[in-house]
Amino acid sequence: MSAIDFVGGPPLDIPRRGNSVIRVGLRRYAGMTRLDLRVWVEGGQKPTKQGVSIPLAAVPVIVERLTAMLASSAADNESCDETKV
Repeated sequence: MSAIDFVGGPPLDIPRRGNSVIRVGLRRYAGMTRLDLRVWVEGGQKPTKQGVSIPLAAVPVIVERLTAMLASSAADNESCDETKV
């Protein structure tokens, strides 16, 4: 797996503690495009088994639910920007 495997533009890297990132991007697997969220180590050079691959058809529902969750948590003043998680 490498950045070359991603389609639809470069993946998003979310920094984590240590020398790892959560990489979010679109990948082709078995002829299908899927949303891949995975932990990469060694400065984002090596993928791990820690992650999920989600069918693209499920992404709009996930976005809708996450948007609702963020809106309801806004009153609690919780936000997630590009900080280390």
